Amino acid sequence: MDLSPDGADAMHRWAPDARAAVFAPLDTLSRTELVAGRLADAIVLGLLADEEQLPSEADLAAQLAVSTVTVREALTVLRERGLVETRRGRGGGSFVKAPADPTAAELRERLARI
Repeated sequence: MDLSPDGADAMHRWAPDARAAVFAPLDTLSRTELVAGRLADAIVLGLLADEEQLPSEADLAAQLAVSTVTVREALTVLRERGLVETRRGRGGGSFVKAPADPTAAELRERLARI
């Protein structure tokens, strides 16, 4: 790689987007938002089926390497968005509530983020 001034200038001209990505702001999403986003994407994309029971909070926390509090908060976000339903008692837990019919544009947008 040419580190001379001319070589450095050429590199700056060829890769402005790459340089901008290096110095772009860091992701400001909380762990709760990241977990909720990942699960929401999986639900909307159909990776998690309608009425499918999610793993327990403890199991989700272990699989995603986050605390159970984070998972609980993420499930609350998903309940508020109508993507998850929580049932109490025997046979209870958190269950997927898939949206009726996401548009192709929504699906492409979510796939691009994964």
